[in-house]
Amino acid sequence: MSKSSSAQNGWPRKVQIGSDTAVAFSYPQVRTINLIKVELDHLRNMRIYDSTELHTYELLNQNMTEQLSLKSSQLSDQSQQVTIYRDLATSYEGQNRKYQVQVARLKNQRTILGYSVVGLAAVIAGMVYFK
Repeated sequence: MSKSSSAQNGWPRKVQIGSDTAVAFSYPQVRTINLIKVELDHLRNMRIYDSTELHTYELLNQNMTEQLSLKSSQLSDQSQQVTIYRDLATSYEGQNRKYQVQVARLKNQRTILGYSVVGLAAVIAGMVYFK
């Protein structure tokens, strides 16, 4: 407030009533003092509100930090699992190639064995027939 509550035209005055001493203010000075008091009370309430709000945000920040730490830990664990699964997939692909080669070899052996059996049967049948 730009208004002053200092002495103007002899106000405030010291008033002595018996053995008591009081200070008397003019009406404009009382208004100025009351406005300053109202503003001071409002600022105190705002400070309390701001302190409460700040505390709430500090708690939220702490909670978010804990959640971020947990998510970071989970992400790290999942990243390790992905690495393990990639290694396993690479290993399984190598084993699958070996098995495919073995399957192809077995198919060739089965085909050769089948032709050998048919050929042997034809030879035996020919020997029996031409004998």
